[in-house]
Amino acid sequence: MLVPLAWLFALFGLLGTLSTHAVFVGHVVMAILLGLFSVTGRTEMKTGTLRVWWLIITVGFVITTAGAIGLYIESQLLQILSLYGWMLLPTVGYLFTGTAVSEGKWIYFGGAALSVVGLCLYSLNVVFTTVGSTATIGGVGAVLIGQTAGIVDAVYRY
Repeated sequence: MLVPLAWLFALFGLLGTLSTHAVFVGHVVMAILLGLFSVTGRTEMKTGTLRVWWLIITVGFVITTAGAIGLYIESQLLQILSLYGWMLLPTVGYLFTGTAVSEGKWIYFGGAALSVVGLCLYSLNVVFTTVGSTATIGGVGAVLIGQTAGIVDAVYRY
């Protein structure tokens, strides 16, 4: 499952457990995978919920590439754009999916809510420098749980 692994990778990068180079390489690999998926999945994802998720993947390619560039040129603006983008972008998909499905709505709405809560928790690092790793772990953890729940449900049901 790429979603929880990507968020664990992000968490370890944010905590300084991984080198900046490792995080850069991870961004490049994910950008390539997202780009390939966007191109090859386009014909299969033309309508409804799948169309929304195709758009998310395609925009995700752009923000992941921005994150890779940000790591390469040491631009915190591009790095935070990528991180916050991935915290919020799937929220749109989960809200749309939650309104489109008849069963499991709470999973998608919960996933969207946890993503927003996670972004807010992580953002405490910006306002209060004393919260440090607690806000990072709590924020990324909330996003990881919320987004993984939605993916697991989609794989299980569909």
